[in-house]
Amino acid sequence: AFLSDYDVCKNFAQLIVDVGAANGLKTRAFTTNMDQPLGRYAGNKLEVVWAVECLNGHHSSSWFMQVVFRLAQEMIAQADPLSTAPAYLRTLMDLRTRMNRHNAYTKFEDMVRAQGGDASYLRSFEPINDRDSSLGELAHGKYTDSIMRRLKPEGSLNAYYVTAQQHGYVTGFDLTAIGETIRGLGAGRYTPTDMVNPDVGVIFTMGIGMPVEQGEILAVVLHDGKTGTPEAFNNYIRLSTDPPKEEPLIRAMITPSA
Repeated sequence: AFLSDYDVCKNFAQLIVDVGAANGLKTRAFTTNMDQPLGRYAGNKLEVVWAVECLNGHHSSSWFMQVVFRLAQEMIAQADPLSTAPAYLRTLMDLRTRMNRHNAYTKFEDMVRAQGGDASYLRSFEPINDRDSSLGELAHGKYTDSIMRRLKPEGSLNAYYVTAQQHGYVTGFDLTAIGETIRGLGAGRYTPTDMVNPDVGVIFTMGIGMPVEQGEILAVVLHDGKTGTPEAFNNYIRLSTDPPKEEPLIRAMITPSA
């Protein structure tokens, strides 16, 4: 759930946990910071590509993977309280560990095949980047052709580059407006009969607290040139001359009421 008021968020999480506990379930909840996208890709196919990259061990220092590791740690700890030694947990959750090909990505392929999907389609994606720092480098070089080749869009696709209008620091994102504008690009429906374009979306190259130079690329908007307003993204990433106050990613773990 996305909630703008922290007290409402905390009370809602407590209610969920208490309902679970009252029904005999081991339940915990986490309140987390959502001032920026946890992952760097937004859009239907882009988010699948992000998932495939993460399952193959990329983006390990991203906000997204920090939340994933913490949730996995809690699930393992609840299933086996003796397994809570940090080194042991990290070994269990290390996405780069390869043991008889049983890793996170191959398990995902098994799930796709079990539901009648084509796992070979997933393997057709090349990583957009293989280390956290190269997103900015990719965008700075305006490697539009490289991005398109790796995504293998189903139709024609264009790239619009959102650039910083001043020197300073990234201080925030208007996530509600971002979500609605991505839907306007064709990533979502307004009526049940609307067609969805799986290729459109946004690649964010910067996160909160990062320093930027005037003209530096903040995001790459992928659009079909027919639907939506990619230039609107110029208004959705906030900059300031002063660095923002650092906020914790995971604010609290909620346990059942006494």
